[in-house]
Order: sequence, then structure tokens, then C-alpha cells
Amino acid sequence: MRTPRKSTVLTLSGAATLVAGIALLPAVATADPYEDAHTGGGVLEGPFVTDRLEEAFLDHDGDGLPSLGDELVYTNSATGPGGETVDTGSCVFHLVDLAADSAVLDCITTSAGPRGAITAQGVARTGIASPVLHEPATWAVTGGTGDFASASGEVHIERFEGTGLDFRSYGWVRIVLDG
Repeated sequence: MRTPRKSTVLTLSGAATLVAGIALLPAVATADPYEDAHTGGGVLEGPFVTDRLEEAFLDHDGDGLPSLGDELVYTNSATGPGGETVDTGSCVFHLVDLAADSAVLDCITTSAGPRGAITAQGVARTGIASPVLHEPATWAVTGGTGDFASASGEVHIERFEGTGLDFRSYGWVRIVLDG
């Protein structure tokens, strides 16, 4: 497997390291991690870890600081008990409070692997100057493709570690596949 080269377009005092991607191909409650997905039903759940590969801060108003409507885009490699994925995501800044080093981001992330893709969406309250998750976040699984076409469920982001391209996120996912 080819290891992607890490790169960053712009890092803004840690603001570009704020949001986690998700590995959405975790362990299944059965012996075969993909058996239920092939039969059209089941529950997939387990922990995930992501590692940042690329990121960019899109400063739409040009002031050099995160503000309402600015965006963070990223690519992560992700690992869960069921396999490896590549996560791509975009987050829009809302409720930015520079004095309190806090922002609320609304994010959409897609995790793609060999058996299909899963998309999740939600908000995260994070630090601006440092990649701190101020409180755990829960995002909705909004759909999927391939073996995950009927996906619903939740992604729980528990914590962040590191900064810049050494950024890592940890969490837990539960995906329901209705056949």
C-alpha cells in the first residue's frame, strides 16, 4: 500500500487541526466483520483513530483569523477494527469567539474504503489556537454507498491529540445497516 505524503496548505495557530475525521469501517458484532453488510443488515461498531494527511484553512474574508463562514478542509487516514479508510471532510466555522479561544464547527465527513463509503455530519466545539475538543461530539451517520447503502447511526468523537499534521483523533462509531 502506498503511504500518502503529508502536506499542509496553511496552518493558522492550530485552527487547521481542529476537526476529526472518522474511520467508519469498524468491527462488527459477529465473527465476520462484513458478514452482516453482505446479508443486508446488522450493526457495525467499534473504536477509530485518524491521522491527518492534508489540511487547508480557507479564509473567505481574508482577515487571517477564523470567522463565521471560513472553512477547514482535510484528508485523514483512518483505522478501525474493520479496516483502513481515507476520510475527506469540510467544516464551516460558526459561533467564533477569539477571546475565549473557542469555535463551533459544522462538519461533513466521508470515509471511503474498499466496500463503500459512509458520510457523517455534525458539530464540534473546539479551541482555535490549539486543537482541543472542548466537549465530546456526536455526529449523525447520514448515509452510505456499496455495502453501507442503508447506513444510519452515530459517530462519537472523544478527543484530539497533537497539532498540525501530527494531529490524531479518537472516537467510537455505531452504524446500523437495515437490509
